[in-house]
Amino acid sequence: MMEVIRLLAPLLLVLPVPTLLAAEPEARARIALFEPVCPEADSTLTAVLAAVADTVELILACLDRYKIKRLPPADPAGELQKIRAYCAENRIDQAIGGSASARKGGGYAFRLVVYDRRADSITVVREGASTGELDLFDVTDALVASLLEGLSGTHMFFGSLAVKTDPPGANVSVNGRDVGAAPVALRGLPVGSLRISARAAGREDAETTVAITDGAAASASLSLARSTGKCSIAVPDDAAVAIRSKEIGEKVIQGSGAEVELPTGLYEVQANCPGLAPMSEQITIRRGETSRWMPWPKGYLAVESNPPEARIFIDDEDRGVSPPVVEVEPGSLHKVELPKVKYQAYRADVNVDSGSKTSFAAVLTPLPGSIRVETNLSGANARVEGIWKSTPCTFEGLAPGPHEVTIRPLLVRRRYFACEGNITVSVKPAEVTTLSKTLIPGTAYMQLFDAPPDSIITVDGAKMDTALARTAGVEVPPRARWTSR
Repeated sequence: MMEVIRLLAPLLLVLPVPTLLAAEPEARARIALFEPVCPEADSTLTAVLAAVADTVELILACLDRYKIKRLPPADPAGELQKIRAYCAENRIDQAIGGSASARKGGGYAFRLVVYDRRADSITVVREGASTGELDLFDVTDALVASLLEGLSGTHMFFGSLAVKTDPPGANVSVNGRDVGAAPVALRGLPVGSLRISARAAGREDAETTVAITDGAAASASLSLARSTGKCSIAVPDDAAVAIRSKEIGEKVIQGSGAEVELPTGLYEVQANCPGLAPMSEQITIRRGETSRWMPWPKGYLAVESNPPEARIFIDDEDRGVSPPVVEVEPGSLHKVELPKVKYQAYRADVNVDSGSKTSFAAVLTPLPGSIRVETNLSGANARVEGIWKSTPCTFEGLAPGPHEVTIRPLLVRRRYFACEGNITVSVKPAEVTTLSKTLIPGTAYMQLFDAPPDSIITVDGAKMDTALARTAGVEVPPRARWTSR
């Protein structure tokens, strides 16, 4: 049996094609192909008849002038009425059928016929016989060729064709009919032009035209490019997407709006974005199609506040403390409010698209503070931001930050009391900063001019250094007025 199958393999590849131009598709004859009948339970004969039917179907398809309908077995000799009724009901132009039987002396007898509906009769009859299993190919090859010549009315010349593909194993078709996986060797091809095409999973189809000449061997080599599709990624701008497969390794995409061309197949994709949970999924890239992936389908707000840790309210709902990333419904306006103690609340209306993250930094304005100035001697004049007040006093509405405070000397009982220099006070938001100062007796210097060298100077009964008083001056208690004598 295996020897018979090996002998039949070339028969399956006999593809006669007429040299005449094919008729227009709408003018194609409609053919009903009934599988030949095998009355005996003979596995070898059953395989042979199946091969014959396949070969006839291949040839009819390559003739490109017939529409073929494959049907279960029907014996024209005993079931002609059944064939006639089918052709009439389905408007079939011609029907092909046949039968075979084992010969007593060995081998097989074959009979193939063509029924013409318009003539309502069998118009072509072809018979043949084999003497054993070794000549099955020659007999059935000649029988099929003779049947098709009788059907088409054309005598055909034949050549052969070898087809290779890169990569190997692609499914090869001749004039639209599958003939097997490459590499394939085809014999018995009629002279003329043949369309050779190849297809394979994950590859682009390839096609070429080959001219077959009488008695010559032609060859065709088809390269099938890797088929590709696209992956459109919708993620926030600061996201990173890793696309992985055995074929490409790992490809990392930064940001949103990326559309990546990839070989067709299955991929592991993973997305990471600051503030959002990592997402992973499997996606399939299909030939000529665009697969879309949006790992985070909602809208997202990345909220920062200055100073940090302001509370976040979205549409009056407490969503925690900044800085977080919060999820919102996309496509609508949301009311955002960031209150913080001692600061004016920040308010804004925000709209976020699907799969995107909107970032904004809210600068909160601190509430004004105050400085209270107190001195041990009340009534001293204090100044803040150009405003003078008598102590104790409070300066309100001051912006947070450093402010300079000036306290003038205070005259008490003809003596001045003061504090040294200006004072810088740091005001905090919505707080009162108290500045307490002790005024102490001030220091003054007296310098004499035109005093005689031998003069003696006393101040409040205390003798002064006359030479020092005439040059640098001497320290004296400050008073509103001095009396000399």
